[in-house]
Order: sequence, then C-alpha cells, then structure tokens
Amino acid sequence: MKTNLLYSVLFFILFSLPISLKSQNMNLYGVSTYGGQYNKGYIFKKNINAGPKTILHNFVGTDGHLPLSGLISATNGKFYGMTLAGGVNSVGVIYEFDTLTNTCVVIHSFADSSGRSPKGGLMQATNGNFYGMTYLGGTNGVGVLFEYDLSMGTYLVKYNFDSITGWYPEAALTEYMGKLYGVTTTGVLGGVEGSLFEYNIANSTMTVKKVFTVSQGNSILSKSDLLLASNGKLYGTSVTSGAYGNGMLYEYDPVLNTYFVKVDFYYFTTGSDPEAYLMEDDNHKIYGMCRFGGAHSNGTIYSYDLVTSQITKMYDIDSTLYSPFGGLIKMSNGKLYGATMQMFGPSTPNACLFEYDFQTNSTVRMDSVQLVDMVWPPNTYHLFGHRGCSLDTSISVITDSLGSITLMSNQNAATYQWILCSNNNTPISNATNQMYKPLVLGTYAVIVTSGTCTDTSRCVRVIPSGIENSAFKKKISLIPNPSNGDFVVDLGEERHSVNLIIYNAAGRKIFNSSYQNKDKIVCHLPRTKGLYILKITVGTESVYYLKHIIF
Repeated sequence: MKTNLLYSVLFFILFSLPISLKSQNMNLYGVSTYGGQYNKGYIFKKNINAGPKTILHNFVGTDGHLPLSGLISATNGKFYGMTLAGGVNSVGVIYEFDTLTNTCVVIHSFADSSGRSPKGGLMQATNGNFYGMTYLGGTNGVGVLFEYDLSMGTYLVKYNFDSITGWYPEAALTEYMGKLYGVTTTGVLGGVEGSLFEYNIANSTMTVKKVFTVSQGNSILSKSDLLLASNGKLYGTSVTSGAYGNGMLYEYDPVLNTYFVKVDFYYFTTGSDPEAYLMEDDNHKIYGMCRFGGAHSNGTIYSYDLVTSQITKMYDIDSTLYSPFGGLIKMSNGKLYGATMQMFGPSTPNACLFEYDFQTNSTVRMDSVQLVDMVWPPNTYHLFGHRGCSLDTSISVITDSLGSITLMSNQNAATYQWILCSNNNTPISNATNQMYKPLVLGTYAVIVTSGTCTDTSRCVRVIPSGIENSAFKKKISLIPNPSNGDFVVDLGEERHSVNLIIYNAAGRKIFNSSYQNKDKIVCHLPRTKGLYILKITVGTESVYYLKHIIF
C-alpha cells in the first residue's frame, strides 16, 4: 500500500452499438462499488461519445453491497456479478442483471461455511457453469473454489483452500483445455508465499503448478487474473516483487509446465505496481497499467510484445487522472478505455473513466463515479463486442467421446459465417451452419445475422484433438514424443499418399510436405521448445491430429 487513502475502482464490460463513419453510439456497462441511492453501489452504463452515465440499478443491501468484481456476460445474454457484502448472511451474493428489464435478482447468498466475501470475478466455463473463488470462509476459513450451475440453480464448493494451495484468492479463474487456472495470495505451508494452481473440472483434482517465492515475486500482492494469450500461455502480474521491488510480469506454459519472469518493472521507466488485469490485442501485444511510477509517479499504460518479449511504456498518467485501477478494454473505434482514481482533495478520491488514443498518444477524462476499495475486474476472456442487437454471440465448445471438437453458435434461427481469427478473420469456405467442426489449430469466431442485426462472437482458441478415422489413429505414433526436434512419424504400414502439415502453438503453419509410398516420415524441426500439432492426411479420407512437444 503506497497510501492510506480510500481508493476508487471502476469495473466495466464492453458493449458496442451500431457504428457508422459519422457517428458512434457505444456503451460501457459497469459497477460502482460504492455510492448510489443507498450508498451500497450500483450498476451503470456510459455512452463513450456523449452524455453522463446512467444508473441502471441501485443495490439496497439485501441484493448485495459493495460489488467489487465486474460484470460478465453469460451465454443467455444476461449479466452476472458478485458483491463482497450484503445478502441474507451479509457476506456477499451472486446476482443476475437483465439489461432488457433492468432487473437485478440474487441467485445465491454466500455463507461462511461454504465461502464468503468474494473479491475476484466470475467466469463461465465451456460446460456452461460459473466458477469463482471466495476470499474467506469454507472449511479452513481462507476461501473456496466454487461452481454454480446456472441451469439447475445449484452452488457447490469444489475445493477448500488450505496451506498446500495457499489462502485468500482475490482474482478470477481462467479456463484452458478443460482446466481452470488461478492464483492465491499467501499461505502456502503457512508462509507468505502464494501459488499458481490448476483445477481439473473433469475429475475435480487440484494441483499446485508453481509456488511463488519472494525472490521470484512475492504473491502476497499478486491479485490480477491470468490472461490466456494467443500463444497458448498464461500471463499474470505481481506487485512489490521482481528485481527492483516494483512488480513483475510472468509467463506460465500449461503444456510444458514452465514459468518465466518476462518483465521486472522499474519505477520510472516502466511503472510500478502492475495491479491491472491484462488484455491482448490482435497485434499479439498485451496491454496493462501500473498504478504508480512513470514520469509523474501517477502510473503508466504499457504494452508487452509476445513476439519480441519487449515491454514499452506507452503513456505516463498525470494528475488529471491519477493511479489507474482495473484493466483496459479496446473498443471498435480503436481506442482503449480504462478507469483511474483521481484526487479532488486530501481525502476525497474519485474514480473516472478515461479514453486513450493510440494516434495522438493522449488520454481524455470522461466521467466520474464515486467508489471505494480496491479489487479487479473479471477475466477478460468473457469480454466481447455486441453491436446493438439482442443476439447471443457466445459459442459452445462440444467435445465428443473421441475428443473431436465442434463449435456451436448459441444463437438459434439466424444465418452464420464462421471465420478464422488467426488468419486475419478470413471467412471459412462453406462454413455457414450453426455448428462448425474445426480441422486446423487456430482461433475461430462466428458472424451471426438475424434480420437487420449482425454481430460477431469473441474468438475461441481450438486445438483439434479428435480424428476422423479412429481405426487409423491406432496405427500411428510419434517416436520419441516429447523430442528435441528430431522424431519419426510411424504410419504403421506403407501408405500410398500422405500429406504432413505441422503447426506451432500460435496456429501458424511451419511445415507442409507430401510423400508417396511411405511407412515412416523422418522430421527435423528447429529446436524451439513448445507444443506442435501434426495434421496427417492419408489419401482423401483419413485426417487426424497428433500433439508433439519439443523440450
């Protein structure tokens, strides 16, 4: 803590309405943790072009108090969030907000025995259920990981945090390949270290993947959500840690189980205390904010390039904004939007929305919201654009018994066009049904049209693991796997015509070759560590994928 003043935090989820070259009508939806008619917080929307914010719902206490986590948009088109206090037991609730009717309904009231006082956000997994963590409560009193089944209306504790995993989780969870990843802030073996953990949804097992140490980042103040980037790796931040004690940005590879510190923040050159959650743009850059440091000591906006591993301080925040909280969102006008705490006097902090323009490298202060306390928004995986229509732009990921993946648009009675996000949003030929089966590693989205409304879903990363011919798969193997880059594809028997394509973890094609009358293919790849996907086509019928790891 750099000061003992009360802080202001603003959380918002992006929705964009119809856009033309002459005018834009785009709204930000968010929550204020304090203020409102009953001084218990409220839900609001703000048009980024003009006009003041509109309060949509005032919390009264029985429906929640102090909505610390931001909103997420579920597959049913409604908003969901959590509060730190309020409800039947005065220790927080999960609430549902319908933007069509502006009604807020409590769907679960927390209790001390099953988890209380959540500080992080909800996330909706590919199985349709909500997952989250509480800061306190549960068997050991130090928080729980829970599941909420939206269709059944049931709440279930999946794990009680302890001295093995750590205590007091404050972030949201991130899903990757059917597993949830998150961090705890302290308490491993009763000490000051927290951990990065993996929770397997299928078999309900918890595994600690990394214990943070003081030399590698003191996790006591590591509260930011993990970002799943386009390269298949997770990125997070920690404050008061790293080489200079100003915080760090780290990378975790869930496939190779490797952890690396990528950036040691330095107060004046990059900023200090990177508490804001991270977002990735389509240029393979991660954007974030530091709460302090920079030229004016009021914080910075920075970018981290996933390709070059370089950090760039983009903007020094001055006293007109002061000390950013939460994270950034990029709207369809190409600008970034965030929130900071501005000082109007020695003890009257005030949060404000701001706009950052890449072209002019400048910020504009937009609106003020009285808030209090410090917490961070939900997982950016759940932020997506919505263009003024009541269309469901969510995607369900369906995996069959053979592991084959099918994507399904959750909007019925519409027209569809699937696109490959990882190839400049190229439309996929003949992919115009509600369901689409990806055959290539990459990120996919669907453009949905109903009447005069058109909207595009968020991009979903897919690593195909199924096969079209299971009998053929049993006859093939990679030797060795993992390898150092040199390995053999054993086809099991001689094949008249074989095509081999190899993709890296980012979905880029790095090898493509055809063979005649082969039973084995010798491969020599660059010795670059990571996950690779082999697509093998025999004749015109048998197609399947194998995962290969280079160590």
